[in-house]
Formats: sequence, C-alpha cells, structure tokens
Amino acid sequence: MPYSPASVLLILLPPGHQARHYMLAMYRACERLGMACRTLEIQPLRDQIARAADPRAAMRTLSRNLAGLVRSNQIGRVLSYATAGTVDLGLVPTPDGPATIWNALGVPQSILWTDHPNWAAEGLALQPGACAALGHELNTHWLKSQAAAEEARATLGWRNICAMPVAEDYELLTPIDNVEAVHDVVTIVGSLARLPENVEAFLECDDPDPQEIDLAMVGPVRDCWRERVCVDAPDSTALDRFAADLLERRAHEPAASVWTLARRLEPEYGQVVDWLMQTPRRWYEAEAVLRQAAGWRRTFWTAWLARRVNVGVYGCSSAEIGIDQPAGAAGWVAYDHQPMIYARGKCALNINQSHDQAGATHKPFQIVASGVPCVHHATAELSDLFTPGREIVTFTRGPELLAAVDRLCADPELRASLADRALARARREHTWEHRVKAMLEVGEHAPMRVAG
Repeated sequence: MPYSPASVLLILLPPGHQARHYMLAMYRACERLGMACRTLEIQPLRDQIARAADPRAAMRTLSRNLAGLVRSNQIGRVLSYATAGTVDLGLVPTPDGPATIWNALGVPQSILWTDHPNWAAEGLALQPGACAALGHELNTHWLKSQAAAEEARATLGWRNICAMPVAEDYELLTPIDNVEAVHDVVTIVGSLARLPENVEAFLECDDPDPQEIDLAMVGPVRDCWRERVCVDAPDSTALDRFAADLLERRAHEPAASVWTLARRLEPEYGQVVDWLMQTPRRWYEAEAVLRQAAGWRRTFWTAWLARRVNVGVYGCSSAEIGIDQPAGAAGWVAYDHQPMIYARGKCALNINQSHDQAGATHKPFQIVASGVPCVHHATAELSDLFTPGREIVTFTRGPELLAAVDRLCADPELRASLADRALARARREHTWEHRVKAMLEVGEHAPMRVAG
C-alpha cells in the first residue's frame, strides 16, 4: 500500500564540490521559511550497497530502513539532486515495474537537475531502467531552462518536467571589500580546451564574425557526425543533409538550441528526426555532436579578450590558450572562495558551455552574489533573470565585449551601480527560498507543514 504523504521534507545531501552546496542552501532556505525538514547523507547509503556481499539483500535492508525513517519522521516528500539518492541506489521491484526506493514507498520526489539528465552521472538517467523509474508519476523534475525542459519532456518521456532557474545562497557568498582588483576581468571556469586551428586564426581580428566562426566549424562537425552518427543510420544520406541544414541554420540563429532547430526541420526530415529520437541516448549523443559547432565560444572569447585587456583565469589551466596566470590560479576554486576570486577583477566574465544552450548556469548568480559586475555572453532566457544594461552586461561580438569591459574598468561608479542593482534583484527574486516554494507548490502532493 502506498505510504500516505505526511508533512516533513527530506533533503538528500550528495557528496561533491558543487551539488552538495546547492542542496545545503535549499535546506537552509527551508529552515528560513519555517518548514519542517531534515537531511539525509547519500554516500553512506551508496557505500552500504557497494560493499555488501549480497547487493540485493543490502537493497532490501536499505528499503526497510528507509521505510522506517519515512514513517517515524512523517516524510511527505523528498528533495534531491539529479540521480543522487534515486536510481544510483538501485531499483525496487513493484507491481508497476522497477521504481526508486522513495517511489516504492509512495513518497513524491522533487529532483533538481543543474547538470542535464543526458550527461549527469555519465548519463545514468538515459539507461532504460533508470529512465523509466525516473519517469514515475510521483517524480517532478526541475531543469534550469525552458529549452532544456521541453527537450527532455519529448525525449525522455517523463511526465512531470518543469523549467526553473537556479539561484544562490547570498549568506554563503557575499561581497568582499578588502581585496585589490589586480585584473580587468576575472573568469572562473573548469576547463578551457585548445581551439581548432581554423578558429584560432580569428583571434587576431578586431571584430571576428561569430557567424563565420560557426560556419568554419561546420566541416569538422559534419566529419564527426558521419563517423559517429551516420554509421548505423538507415538513410545516412538524409541524416547527413539534416545535419548540414541544421548547422547552417544554427550559424544564422546562434541563440536557438539544437532541439529547437531540429523540430523546425521536422516537416522536411520527419523520418530522420523519428530515428534520432527512437532512444534518448541516440538523440543526446547526436545532439552532442551538433553542439560542437558552438563549442568554441567560451575558450575563444576568453582568449580574444585576454589579448586586449588583463584577464585573470581561475579554476583551470589557461596555458593551452596562452594566458598567464597567478600562482595557484589553475587549481580548483572552493565554493565559498568565489567572492574573493571575483573581487580580484573589476568585472567578471561568463560564457555558457555549449551544453547549456539557454538559460543561466550558477555562474551569473555567483558573480552577482560576489558583488562584481557580470559580463555575460547573450543567451536565450538570460534577460528574463537580469536586465541587460541595467543589472548585467551582455555581448554577442568582440567590440561589444571590449567596450563593455573598458567602460566598467574606467568607471568605478558604473561598476558599483551595476553590481548593486544585480545583487538587489537576485536577493529579491532569485533566492533558494523562491525556488523551494515553487518546487513544493507544483503537483497534487501534500503541502509542507510549518514547523511550530
């Protein structure tokens, strides 16, 4: 018999550098909202199953223990991150098919995906059994952009997928005043890949045309497409034409996602799109190839700007693109050290990686929380969160980027006003309290009881 939802929210805490901070921030937000909530560490549960001589017996024991926890603590809903604490713990047989432990207990689950389902945990969510279990009617999934949500809804077949921007913990990340700005611009990134030679040639141009660079990427991407996607296709010729047409359109509509463009081409390439979407993994692997056409942007604009102003790169090595770094800058930046790093620049730069085709990652929120002006590549849905020109600065071409940086570097009052307005907007509209309330209001599940 399904467990009747009660009134306490259980927040699952994964290990790791990033996701753990998000879930702890949501826990603190729930406490500030006066919600009855508690946390549960995920890693000991994983270890319990992984180290067991009989994993199935360990899974049954874990299920019984968690059933007791649910009943004794009146758990009405679980809030978790990606696959952590769901399918990574294994699946439980039920009359309706394999389910997560929580769904087998009848507990609804709200799942936050800041890493997209197609690549989080090495694509675990795309495995057939895991994908089916995550699509259970008790699960609601939250993706960080409307474009990603629409794509996942169509490709994964999950019933409940919503779009919701991420947020930040403005008590953990706060502006720091006593750090000298030693760079014109600071960027914190996890990796900067070497640019293809045909793209590298554009670095010396004062106004490199993004459309020309996109078109320069078409040939290499089509070669990869033929090698990795066309091999097993029933009509490789039509599939190749589809890729060529989509890449051509992408060069002229750089803000459009691969998914959006594929749907527009569907009337002409219906059989091709149907074949690509036969399985989620096939679609997302094909999409990953097509996304390579925009993979130059983060590295290119960082390297292009560094040839003209002082750019400080932190979080990874920039040796491949010829940017000198301070000692230790290539190392991992701890989550709560970000304000100190961003304060080393008069402004901060962020450019989404190609897999984040729309919306905002955590970066602009982290920059804004640090009290530093944010310069961001123009991305679909970003202007819904912060007003360009008033709260952030956006760019699509090099001269725009350079002019924005020059203005900010020359005008301390402009830097302060832009940063202050962005931070005020973030604290007013983009807190984890806002996000938690939105997550818990969706669906027909029992509302959380207010503690006390």
